[in-house]
Amino acid sequence: MTKHHRSETRTYDLHITKNGVVWRVDVKTWADPQGIAERMREDPEGCAGLIVVIPEHLGGYTGVLARVLGRYGARVMTDLSLIGEVRAA
Repeated sequence: MTKHHRSETRTYDLHITKNGVVWRVDVKTWADPQGIAERMREDPEGCAGLIVVIPEHLGGYTGVLARVLGRYGARVMTDLSLIGEVRAA
């Protein structure tokens, strides 16, 4: 069962809180930069602080996705990078 969380305007997949740090995570199993950017343009204010996570095997797309989505205030990382960041917090 998938549970979606909602910020003021955007639904996202996972909410993590550890040691006062909060991650709002939107998981993508595809890495179509244009498709993802078009979805983000629908609600640019809701993207601020959002972390878009793609599978490690699509990690080659993180750079282009970060360039496209960074203008909306979103970060992009792979699933393994997110796990490492949460563990380090």
